[in-house]
Amino acid sequence: MPANDNFYIEEFLYRGRRRDDDRPTGWHVIIGVEGTDPLGRNYPPMGIMAAEAIEKGWDIPQVIAEINTEVLADLENEPAKVLDLQASLNAKEAELNAIRIAMETAVAGARPD
Repeated sequence: MPANDNFYIEEFLYRGRRRDDDRPTGWHVIIGVEGTDPLGRNYPPMGIMAAEAIEKGWDIPQVIAEINTEVLADLENEPAKVLDLQASLNAKEAELNAIRIAMETAVAGARPD
């Protein structure tokens, strides 16, 4: 995707406009840089506009396609996550019910006849 493998998209913002807004749509790209400076600090990200990103060799349509692919993959995994959470919740509810029954049984057995 990038012209240089040391760079990556840290943030990509598309700013749309209402139909009655004459301003052009806006794009904002924050480029991350792999590695550290001579003092061992991570390089700070660089904010650039889409036109500058294109000039630097970034394929903006490809960036958008990759973002869409990743977002869709995340969304497709959500139902499985919900099922896992529901199974975990059901197991915890069963544990609580077992504890509740054990406590009721213990209290009932401790009562004098």
